[in-house]
Amino acid sequence: MVSLLDVLGATVIGTILLLSMISAQYNIQAMGLDIQMYVNLFDISDHVTSILESYLAKVGFGVDTTAIIAAAPDSFAFRAKLSLGDSTFSTLSVVQGDSIPDKGYPFQLKRNGVTELGPFYLSNSLRFTYYDADGNTTSVLANIRSVKSEMEFFYASLRGGINIRKYKHRITFWKYFKNLYLD
Repeated sequence: MVSLLDVLGATVIGTILLLSMISAQYNIQAMGLDIQMYVNLFDISDHVTSILESYLAKVGFGVDTTAIIAAAPDSFAFRAKLSLGDSTFSTLSVVQGDSIPDKGYPFQLKRNGVTELGPFYLSNSLRFTYYDADGNTTSVLANIRSVKSEMEFFYASLRGGINIRKYKHRITFWKYFKNLYLD
């Protein structure tokens, strides 16, 4: 009888240890995937920001008339030549759509009305703040000489339930429109 109790006790203890090892392995894998996705989120958001910054560097390039067409807190449109050999102007715009549940705010880069990049989903609305040559905020298109861009990318964690985490990567950068300063 004592040996039967010893066998049952060992089985229960062994099962508890086995379940705790399986649970630990699952948690390690889930954390590893979350870390990998966060690194991917960081890389993608950095890449998108670099592309946006390279587009904004073209503001006013080769334009002899009004370069900035529209400037709102969540969108920006301008005219420029994309390279020295271009004979025509391109209209480039950064456009944000309405919030989509569980996805966020989509934003796209468009050239002549055709989506060139995106949509990329932001957790908060894209924010542009425009500045004049003296560093004061402005909404007058002819006075804009630089922009502060704020965006926040996000990724919902693998782990569900009560502790749903959203990993966020906020990026803020300023871009000075050198081509407009030369006018």
